[in-house]
Amino acid sequence: MPSEPFGLKELIPLLEQDVVRTLGVRYRAIIHDAAANVEMMGGVARCEKLVEDLQQYFQDNLGDTSWPACPRHPSHALSYRDGAWWCDRDAVPIAAVGDLSA
Repeated sequence: MPSEPFGLKELIPLLEQDVVRTLGVRYRAIIHDAAANVEMMGGVARCEKLVEDLQQYFQDNLGDTSWPACPRHPSHALSYRDGAWWCDRDAVPIAAVGDLSA
């Protein structure tokens, strides 16, 4: 398992930027709630777990199965790993976390 480039405290504001740019400011609090849950659970891959939980939340509550949408193939979501958003179809990084376009 690859090591995470930073911890939850560094990831949270970057995710806030991406969520606000792509979905709007009203979803900012969801990140903090999900992060608090992940923090309590512990574990090694907490950043990946936080992103997975957010993606699941947006799917369950907004019907958005592709957050964040891949700019190359909008029908699928980008994956988070190694501090970046990746297109799994092309196996390439698309943007650093925190740098998604609106």
